[in-house]
Amino acid sequence: MKIYCIKIDSMPFCPEVFEINKLIKGSMSRQVGGCFTTNTVVQMLTGKLTSDLYPHGIGYRTGKEWLSDGCIDWPWLKESLPFDLSKIGYKFISRNPAVISGVLGFLKYPEFYSDSYVPGWDLATNVLGNIGVENALPERFNLSEEEYIKKIQSSDEENVFHFINYNYAHDACMRGTSSCNLYEHQKSASKITLELLKHWDFTEKNALFWIFSDHGCWNFPGFGGYPLIQNFYTWVILKDNTDFRKVMLPSVISAQDFYSLIKYKLDESLIFNKRNIFFTEDGRDGIDPYKSTTAMACEFVEYPTQMTYLIYHEPDNKFLQKMAYFYDNGALYCEGECAVNEDLRNKLIERFRQSWELQLKIGVAITTCDRPDYLLATIDSLKAENAERVIVNNGSGNKEAVNTIAKNHGYTVIDGNESNSPHGHNLAFEYLLEKGCEAVLKADDDLIFEPGYLNKLCSVLSKYNDVAAVSGVCWSNATADYINYIDGTWHTKDGGRINPEQFSMHRFTDTTTLWKSRHLTGAFLYRVKDALELRKRTKDLRGGVFGEYFSRVAGREETELTLLLRQVLHKDLIVEPSAVVFHQYAPGGTRKFDVSRLVIEDDAKFINVCKQLGVDAVTAPAWLEPKL
Repeated sequence: MKIYCIKIDSMPFCPEVFEINKLIKGSMSRQVGGCFTTNTVVQMLTGKLTSDLYPHGIGYRTGKEWLSDGCIDWPWLKESLPFDLSKIGYKFISRNPAVISGVLGFLKYPEFYSDSYVPGWDLATNVLGNIGVENALPERFNLSEEEYIKKIQSSDEENVFHFINYNYAHDACMRGTSSCNLYEHQKSASKITLELLKHWDFTEKNALFWIFSDHGCWNFPGFGGYPLIQNFYTWVILKDNTDFRKVMLPSVISAQDFYSLIKYKLDESLIFNKRNIFFTEDGRDGIDPYKSTTAMACEFVEYPTQMTYLIYHEPDNKFLQKMAYFYDNGALYCEGECAVNEDLRNKLIERFRQSWELQLKIGVAITTCDRPDYLLATIDSLKAENAERVIVNNGSGNKEAVNTIAKNHGYTVIDGNESNSPHGHNLAFEYLLEKGCEAVLKADDDLIFEPGYLNKLCSVLSKYNDVAAVSGVCWSNATADYINYIDGTWHTKDGGRINPEQFSMHRFTDTTTLWKSRHLTGAFLYRVKDALELRKRTKDLRGGVFGEYFSRVAGREETELTLLLRQVLHKDLIVEPSAVVFHQYAPGGTRKFDVSRLVIEDDAKFINVCKQLGVDAVTAPAWLEPKL
C-alpha cells in the first residue's frame, strides 16, 4: 500500500474544499487539530498530543532544545509513525523537508529522506527558527510538481509513505494585510491548489490518500491566547483505494486519528474508535515560545452541527466557552462567550492535569464570628481571586459588616450555627462541591497568610494523587512563636526572622506525630473526593465531612477530619513548609467558651467515634513539635 499524506497548509474550510473533494471523490470530515503546523503534524504522526510526548507540550521554538546537526532530534521521534512503518519495510519520503524532515528530525536518519523541494515556501527556516535545512538540499530537487507527481505515482515501488506539502494558502495568509485582502489571496491560493491537485491520479490502485489542512489562518481573525474555532477546526479528505480494512470516517475526527487509521489498516488486532470529546492544545510565540499555553476541549451538543468548545488559557488561569454552529455549505457561526460547563471543564482538566501539572479547582471557606477586622485581614492576605469563595457566619452579631466584606471581596455568605461550628463548615463544603471544586481550603478568621500559600498547597495536592490533605506551617502567637509583624515580615520573640526553610516537605503517615504538631493546626487544603469518601463511610457517626458531634472549638473538627482521612482511608498527609500561615490568637470568637473543658469533652467523643469505626484513637495530651 502506498500512503499519500498531502498537507494543504492553512487552507480554511471553504467552498473550494468542496471542489477539491468533487475532484478526489473521497469522504470528507472536519478535523480538530493544532493552531500551527508542528503541533498538528506531531499529533498525526504519533497519535498523541504534544504534551503527552513532552512536558507541557511544545511551542514554536521548543525544538531548539533538541537541535543537532541542523535537525531537531526529538526524544520521542522513534515513537512516530514513520519509524513504526520502517519496521515493516516502509520507506518515508517527504516533499518540503523544512517542515516535515527538519521540524520532526527525520533528516537525522538515513532511512528517511527528502525527495524534492517545493518552491514558494516562504518560511524555509520554519516556526522553529533557522535550522539550516534548506541549505542542505541536494541539487536534484528541481522537478516541477507535475513531473514529480507522475514520477512517484508511476513507480512500482510499494510500501512508501509520501508526506507532501502545498503551501500556497499559507503564503496567502502571510500576504494578507486586511480581512478583505486576505480573502482575495486565499481565493487565489485555493484555485492554484485545486489546479495542482488535478495532476494527481486519485484512482491509483492500492493507494490511500489523506488530503488535509493543518490549521486555519492566524491573523484575520487573529488571536492571542484564546484561539477561535477557525484556527484549529479544519478539514480532511480520505480516498482509500485499497481492498482491505476500509474505514468510514466519522463526520468529525482528531488529527491524532490519522495515526490510528494507518495502524488499523496494517494491524488486524486494532480497532478504529470514534471520539466523543476532542482535545487539542496550542502555544503562542508571543506568550511562551517553548510550551503549550492553551488547552481546548470540543464536544458536540448536536452531532455534527452544533459544538461547544472550552478553552483554558494558562497565563491568566481562565476558562472561556463558546458555542459554534456548522452549516452544510461550510459556513460557520459562533456565539459569544457562554457559561462554562463544569462537566466539560473537569474533563479538560483531567486530560491535561498530569502533562501540564494543572492546578485543581479550589474552593475557600472562611469561618467568622464577631471579628470583622480580623476577617478582613485574613481575606486580604489569602488572595484567592481565582477560587470559589464562601464565608461561614457562625453567629456574628454584626451580620451587616460580614455581608459588606463578602460583597467587596467576591465571597458568598452562608449562615452557620454558633452552637455547632462544624455544621456551618459542612454547609460551606456542600456549596463548594456544587460549584465543582476539587479541593477545599478551610480557614478561620484569625489567620494571616504569607503570599503564595494557596498556590503552593494546590501545587502539592495536584502533584500527589495519593495525598488527601496538605497544610503549610502555622506559627502562632499563642505559643510565643512570634510576637510582632514588622516591615512585612514576622519576627520571633528574640527578634529573628522566622525562616520556614529550616523544614523540608514531609509526608505524614504517623497520625500521632501529626496530631501533636502545633505547627500544623492552621489551614488545610482537602481533596474533595477523599473527603466525600470519608463522609460516605462515616456519616452516621459524624454527620458530614466535618464531625458535627464536636463542640464549638475552632480547629478541632478539621484536625479530626485530617486524622480520619489517614486512619480510615489510609491516605497520606503532607506539610509544605514553604507555605506559611500565622495564627493571631485573637479575642472574641470561640474565646468566650470554656475551651479547656470542651477539648476534654471532644477528645472523649472522638475516642468513641474511633472505637466504632474500628481505628486507633489518637488524642493530644501535649503539644509537641515534630522533627519535619
